[in-house]
Amino acid sequence: MGKVVATKLAIKYAYQNASFALFCYESEVLRDLLLEPWFIMRLSELTAPTAKKKYVQECLLACSAEDNNCPFILSNLTFPHFSNFLSTRTMTKGKNKGKQNSLGVASYDQAKRALVHLFRMSKYDIPAEFADNLKIFMKGMKRTVATKKMEDGDSGIIGKKKMDFKVFEKICALFLKEDGEEFLFARCFLVLEWNLMSRSDNIVHAHLFHITWEDDCLAFRFAKSKTDQTGRNSDQVWHVYATPDKPATCPVLGLSTYVFANPGLTNVETFTETDDGGNPSGRLFPEGEQYHRFMDCLRQIFENNLDEFLQLGIRPGDLGSH
Repeated sequence: MGKVVATKLAIKYAYQNASFALFCYESEVLRDLLLEPWFIMRLSELTAPTAKKKYVQECLLACSAEDNNCPFILSNLTFPHFSNFLSTRTMTKGKNKGKQNSLGVASYDQAKRALVHLFRMSKYDIPAEFADNLKIFMKGMKRTVATKKMEDGDSGIIGKKKMDFKVFEKICALFLKEDGEEFLFARCFLVLEWNLMSRSDNIVHAHLFHITWEDDCLAFRFAKSKTDQTGRNSDQVWHVYATPDKPATCPVLGLSTYVFANPGLTNVETFTETDDGGNPSGRLFPEGEQYHRFMDCLRQIFENNLDEFLQLGIRPGDLGSH
């Protein structure tokens, strides 16, 4: 039952609901009304704020209807309780830290989804009137956020900027000029991500068994994706073609230089080694934090060629891996 959402998402939901739990704990009115006695008692024994937050998150991650261990008494929760909590939330870092209505739409959406998930993992059912009021409230908050951004002259961009093709070409060309195997890896990672139109998570877990030649192109298959969490379309093929007139952005050249620089990838041992689950490894990018490895290379390229990127309208921190 706990696998109804991805593990990373469950952790994010626990983080959001932990903020609400601590908000209730610090309120004399809400503490005994919305929190279980055993939960209050354990929290009172902890003194450090970090220890309190860690304990709350652990409780929320372990929450299940069968164990009846939800730290909230959700039958007492009303819409004004939760809407008041959302209305008082502010940014915890950055230039808008502590400012009223400084959160973005995505933050409010995630807080709402986290609460719905909490109901799902507890013995309580979310009242229909509560759910209806929450939908109306979220529409109002989105309008409030949009109006404030307009008044403050904010561009309204959430997260990272889009990477256009000129910027993509520039990064690939700079990767190609750099010495060291790290940049061969980074170029391979980027050109595959671009040509496969996939998220970094798919590239990080790309498997050599799932890459084949079909006529004049490379064919990739993924066991699952963000839009296909259960792997129903795992037989779908993604075709990747060479671009010999543009070697810097050629995915076949990028993959081949990476493989030649890492001959151990194609050794028999690579396919017979097993991971923690006892399955054959065969990862295209084995071991370690490959996502952070790629981002380190990307940051280094931006720092070493700042003027060139500024001419393209890109500042450090504007672009991410997606």
